[in-house]
Amino acid sequence: MDITVFNNEYEKVKNITVEKSQSSFISDYDRLMLQLKQPHSEMYLLWVDAEVVGYCLVRENPEYNNCFIWQLAISSTYQKRGLGHQFLKELISIIKKKDISHFVTTISKGNLASMRLFQKLGFTFENDELDDSGNVFESHYILKIQT
Repeated sequence: MDITVFNNEYEKVKNITVEKSQSSFISDYDRLMLQLKQPHSEMYLLWVDAEVVGYCLVRENPEYNNCFIWQLAISSTYQKRGLGHQFLKELISIIKKKDISHFVTTISKGNLASMRLFQKLGFTFENDELDDSGNVFESHYILKIQT
């Protein structure tokens, strides 16, 4: 397993397909590229045997010492091997070196696999925050960890 900061190989993430039950939680390529253009956004790639099998798009906010994990995807042929856990754990370790100590993510309420993954890493539910309209998130859980 090798993790790299996203470089100019944008096309490689197009080859990642997830389980059918997870497809509604994963953004299409164009939306990923739009998110990647946001300030402080980076994409990390997970490589196995010279093949990209996963990615994680994050948005770091050094001013507030936090990082929002926007999307994590592992190819369906590599799921259930612990790679998502290893990948996310290593990513947190890499990002912590930039003096980031708070990590936040939102997970769709139907995405049980992601909920279990983040909880195994120590993330806890924090659904007391408000969305941009001032309402409590109804369709997503907010999970946080301080490292």
